[in-house]
Amino acid sequence: MKNLLKRPSLLSSGFLRRFRKDERGISMVEFALISPALLSMYLGAIVATHMEHASTAVGKVTGTVADIIAQSPVVDRSIIDGAFAAGEAMMSQQYADDLEIVLTGVIVEPVPGDNSNNPQRRGRVAWTASHQRVSLAKPSRGQTYPLPDWATKRNGFYVVAKGRLKQTPLYGDYFNVGGDGKMTYNYENIFVPRSSLETECSNC
Repeated sequence: MKNLLKRPSLLSSGFLRRFRKDERGISMVEFALISPALLSMYLGAIVATHMEHASTAVGKVTGTVADIIAQSPVVDRSIIDGAFAAGEAMMSQQYADDLEIVLTGVIVEPVPGDNSNNPQRRGRVAWTASHQRVSLAKPSRGQTYPLPDWATKRNGFYVVAKGRLKQTPLYGDYFNVGGDGKMTYNYENIFVPRSSLETECSNC
């Protein structure tokens, strides 16, 4: 009689042990299923932070270069090269070697042949200079230069700095971004001359 009374408790104890083992096994399977998604989210957050940092860096450098040049009524290649060097020094070495900058002086003037009281205006390249080797299109002197609408409302002059950075992001192979596995960051800064109506370059 005593054995019969004990048997259900033994069965219950064995069942609970098996249930606990099964529960641990199920948890391991669930973790194995969701771990790739968690890893992707983690790596994605790291890559997004890296991309934002790179884009911000390009914007700051091009802005600094354009601002330095816009402060002088007349510049030459040595001054421009110094501005490029100052901008490059702002970036960490992992970005500096791949940074491309094209600096352009742009005159805003009426479109030739438009003699109306409120003529349409265009940008025309007065001079241009580039930093190291560039794959960015470098405009020619006298060429029409595209500017945003707000910049062509009246005659004037602008110093424009275009920057480009092509970099393989962290875990670029994992995410397979771009045809060559690289991300391209483009930035353009437009500055008005500070101390004169126009910034000239004597030997660009």
